[in-house]
Amino acid sequence: MIISYVGMKQFFYFVIGGVINTALTYLFYIGLINIFDYRISYTISYIFGIIISYIFNSKIVFNVNIRFITFVFYPLVYVAQIVLAFFVMDFLVRQLSINIYVAPLINSSILMPITFFLGRYILSGFRAPED
Repeated sequence: MIISYVGMKQFFYFVIGGVINTALTYLFYIGLINIFDYRISYTISYIFGIIISYIFNSKIVFNVNIRFITFVFYPLVYVAQIVLAFFVMDFLVRQLSINIYVAPLINSSILMPITFFLGRYILSGFRAPED
């Protein structure tokens, strides 16, 4: 499968946005971990990250208007991912003894690629994008 220039550019911006989003979400997580258990902190920061992701991907990555319908459906991309992320996070911390400050970074990098294609599909109005 040949990936177009537009698709590559979108993916590049998606990755950059993912790095920015991960950094902001991680800082939010660090602030919350002093108040809540790591699982609660991770969940709250994850939801914060979804909102950042929606805005960034709509306006910068896929250059589409923010619409109520896509705002409603966009988090569905993350519903399955957050369940998986919760278990991956718990596995990383409890089974692999990865530090609670490092585990979210590993978790994000494991799960991030799925969101590009699903997010692109939803934000393009449930149509396959034309590159």
